[in-house]
This record gives sequence, structure tokens and C-alpha cells, in this order.
Amino acid sequence: MCKAWEEQKKYGISMGLEQGIGIFIEDKIDDGFSVNLIIQKLMKSYKLSSEQAREYVDKLCGIRLIDAEIGHLMANLHSLHI
Repeated sequence: MCKAWEEQKKYGISMGLEQGIGIFIEDKIDDGFSVNLIIQKLMKSYKLSSEQAREYVDKLCGIRLIDAEIGHLMANLHSLHI
């Protein structure tokens, strides 16, 4: 039973970490951060490799990031009066 408890504990910690990273990413998107800057901040804040950070970004918010990037680019183009 101790082994089962340890496995459940590890799973719970993993899920909590993933939720926290997801909230972190969503907050940075809302603040208009670029994908590269979000990855850098994940690496610094959560001690992740660039590959791990990219995987979280792709897994948790890939489509939302694309939308945010397009919106940011469009806003920049609009400000240039193009």
C-alpha cells in the first residue's frame, strides 16, 4: 500500500505542477509576452530545459499562443498604418 500511496503522491504533484505552469503561461500570454520570452521565463522560474519549456508551451497553450502572436503582429502592423 505504501508504494501505491507514493505513486498517487507523485501523480498529484505532477498534475499540480502542470496546472501551475499552465496558469503561468496563460498569464504571460495575456500580458502579451512572445513565445520565446515565455519559454525563457519558464526555464528560469521552473528550472526547465528549453526543450521541456517548449513542450509545456506546445502541450498546454499551443493554439492560444498562435492566436496571441497573430494578434500581436496585427496590432504592430496597425500601429505602422499599413
